[in-house]
Amino acid sequence: MILQDEKINYYTVAKQAEVSRTYLYNHNAFSMMIETFSNLQKENESEDSLYEKFEQAEKRYIELQSEYDKV
Repeated sequence: MILQDEKINYYTVAKQAEVSRTYLYNHNAFSMMIETFSNLQKENESEDSLYEKFEQAEKRYIELQSEYDKV
């Protein structure tokens, strides 16, 4: 969505992922990423900056998923 310059918020992400907004709100990693990217879009950061932050968020998501899988 970032690379396609689509608006990022709970509604658009839920629609794209075909999940409920409640699901996104209840999963901290998703919620954090949506809020981060939504705020970045509002600040009109450069595409490179958004991509870098996306990569950081993706790494964090993978770490959290790994922790979740261990539990």
